[in-house]
Amino acid sequence: MRSAPALPSTPIWTNTSMLSITGLAEEMQHPGRLVGTHFFRPGTAHEAG
Repeated sequence: MRSAPALPSTPIWTNTSMLSITGLAEEMQHPGRLVGTHFFRPGTAHEAG
């Protein structure tokens, strides 16, 4: 994977539950700029089952 054409200090954000954040970072030239997040639906949006 090639890093985006930006300064090495520019953060790269990803929101994923399917891809490995560690795997993405291992392929980057500057892995310290990768920030991985995972957003969840609030508990009030789920039906109790």
